[in-house]
Amino acid sequence: MKKVIVLVLSLLLGSTALGLPVYAQTASTPDETVLARRSLAIKAPPVVNAGEKLLMAVYDRLTGEKVPGAGIWAVNCDNAGAVEPVISSSAVVAGIGVFLGKTDDNGELVQILKDEGFHLLVTFKDTYVPGFAWVDVRSLKQLAIKTPDSALAGEPVTITVYERNSGTVVPGAGVWALSPDLLSAANNTQDIVPFLTTNGIFLGWTNSSGQVSHRFERPGRYVLVTTKDSYIPGFKKMIVKDGAALLIRAPDVVRVLEPVKIRVIEKSVLTVEIPVPKAAVWAISMNDVAILDAASDNAALAQKYGILLGYTNEQGYVSPEPHFNRPGYYWLLALKDGYTPAHSKIQVMPLSTATAVPVPQTSTKPTPATGVITANTYPVKPSLNFPVQAADADK
Repeated sequence: MKKVIVLVLSLLLGSTALGLPVYAQTASTPDETVLARRSLAIKAPPVVNAGEKLLMAVYDRLTGEKVPGAGIWAVNCDNAGAVEPVISSSAVVAGIGVFLGKTDDNGELVQILKDEGFHLLVTFKDTYVPGFAWVDVRSLKQLAIKTPDSALAGEPVTITVYERNSGTVVPGAGVWALSPDLLSAANNTQDIVPFLTTNGIFLGWTNSSGQVSHRFERPGRYVLVTTKDSYIPGFKKMIVKDGAALLIRAPDVVRVLEPVKIRVIEKSVLTVEIPVPKAAVWAISMNDVAILDAASDNAALAQKYGILLGYTNEQGYVSPEPHFNRPGYYWLLALKDGYTPAHSKIQVMPLSTATAVPVPQTSTKPTPATGVITANTYPVKPSLNFPVQAADADK
């Protein structure tokens, strides 16, 4: 006698409440225990976000044991009705569904569904009655990036990450810069964060306002990529242009305590020098930084190792004129937003015999040798007339 076993499909509201078909499995065996023992079942979340990993487990309906090597297909809701009359035929399901793979040794399969809507999961294995489960694939919230289409090298760029549909800013999102040549590969990878970590430049995490700031030192074309769990990644192309470059006018050699005339101008093919006001000029000892070039993070090096000599006035000169307390080799570094940084070398020579500073007669310390200045001869902190003591850079 033909027995009918109805499989209740796994949405919390129930299949009939959602207007979805309920599938019946039939078999002409007199042993109901054997039929139940050889029936498959699928355990999967009833709701999943598109693009997220979906964990499915196939097990024996009677014993509850996991079943390895079971094939799983996903059938779109529009085609699910065709499954009912051919419930035992994996070939027909394969013709209207998408094969997701086979369960591993633990009876599990992880896959990603990208198409929105209800899907019928169907699992087959020889000698088993097929198993079913419904899953609702819902649209993920998608990230988007707001930033200028172009910026100048060395200029700070504010990058804002927001949810595309609502416009709400998204804090805690990671932002990377990627070469446009890798855009296609980034779009096709299932786990994008390791790909970005290996191939991109991490710019930072968005703050509570959904923003992160970054300076691009090198001109070129970039693709900005932002990611966060439970969101579809966002992309934005951006061009970093080679802005006006700074140029430092300063002597190659000076002596200790000698005022140094430093001027910052705009690099140009014109014979007329264009002064750049409000440029910051730093001194960095070559003992701390041996190489300073276009690939260096100039701002970070200045903050870590440099001493601010001052800012340029309307004529482009650092005012007041700084001086060095200690001999050595130094980098002069000029920085200003919207300009490509400039650097030059300067050598600070010891005081000559003729300009040596005499030791006061009342001092109990021995008179230093000719042309040698002891560390205690000069104040540790700068005076008001000379707000910066670059010689301390080699400490």
